[in-house]
Amino acid sequence: MSFNLKVGEIKKTYLTEQEIWKIINQFFANGHFTTTYKYGLMKALIENLYNVDNRLVLTFDQVYFSFAKIYWNLVIHHDLNQLNTSNRQAGIQKELKEFQLMHGVPNKVVFDRLPSNLQLQLVERTKKVGARYVVGAFVIWRYGRFCL
Repeated sequence: MSFNLKVGEIKKTYLTEQEIWKIINQFFANGHFTTTYKYGLMKALIENLYNVDNRLVLTFDQVYFSFAKIYWNLVIHHDLNQLNTSNRQAGIQKELKEFQLMHGVPNKVVFDRLPSNLQLQLVERTKKVGARYVVGAFVIWRYGRFCL
């Protein structure tokens, strides 16, 4: 399954503007739109563009710190449902609600106000669920191989 992949690499060293827009359009065109995770992942990637190391590597920890922050603030602080039905919860949403209940965090607490140890715990939990249901959902089968 695509969510079992450990690395996603771009082998090409230079992309034209047209190629970048094509990739972005494919990113948003592929998959289902039952949640907002695709947009949240793109926002987390953009927020971390300048956080790459000297080999241009961006870690899941970096991306999922931003992702967890985005979704904590949407789901917990603003009480927005991540599915287009009100009687079910998406994987990340369910994880966040369970975490909030377990630690007794009030709804009005934004991510930045959580103690740093809780932020890191939340990122780890979000990363585990997100690796399967967010990142794994974007890998597509093309030309006999998996491509991001």
